Amino acid sequence: MLKLSILLVAVLATFVNANSITLELDVDLNGMDPNSVDPYIFENVVKDLFDKIVAQLKEKDPAMIPNIDVDVGEDSDPVRLKLNIEDLIVRGFSSVELTNIKISAIGFKLEFKVDLGVVQIVAPFYKLDGLLVIIPLYGSGTFNLRVVGAALKGNGKLNIAGPSIQDLGLEFMVNQTNLVVTGFLDNEPLSEIISLAVSECFPVFMQNYGKRLGELLAGIIQEIINGALKPKPEPEPEPQPQLPYRTHRLDFLH
Repeated sequence: MLKLSILLVAVLATFVNANSITLELDVDLNGMDPNSVDPYIFENVVKDLFDKIVAQLKEKDPAMIPNIDVDVGEDSDPVRLKLNIEDLIVRGFSSVELTNIKISAIGFKLEFKVDLGVVQIVAPFYKLDGLLVIIPLYGSGTFNLRVVGAALKGNGKLNIAGPSIQDLGLEFMVNQTNLVVTGFLDNEPLSEIISLAVSECFPVFMQNYGKRLGELLAGIIQEIINGALKPKPEPEPEPQPQLPYRTHRLDFLH
């Protein structure tokens, strides 16, 4: 029996107290010829795994991150940034849905699509202090970001003998964003303009560069997935306790 330990390294896991989700699936591959395995078996395995991941995500949604501190550069550097966010709330990430999974019988080519639904990120307080060459960056206030229709499309090749994923390709898509930020440069009219600009331009940016972004991240994500797919080594058997060896002296009387 080959036991696969699947580790979901989500984007939020970096911040949410380094929480991650660990699942285990038992897949019996011993004695199987990789060329004769029905790909639908693995499609069902992936679907079952995804359902288990979503079930655990629902227990963590919404997530609250008490404090985020970002400190980049020194005071004398031309580019520096200090950002503090308190009580960041992320909700809706458990609405993720695997809407398509297909593994072809020839070559085990993999295609999938994951819809993220509606995700909202709310910061009741942020403080910004930085410099971009000669442009000062500062302010404090709130921001509320709502992303609608985000999706991830992917393809690659499944190597079941490993098991591993090869030649992973990704593309990110966003249909709609709505950003409301206050307090940027302590200027509310400017904050409103920035909010509208980001809301309108970000989906277009993702439409033009979502595939390029996927290319940049595909290698990292493939390495993470393959590392998680490595079977756990079988635990070494515990040593059996040894009975104490005793010598007995026998005295014979003549």
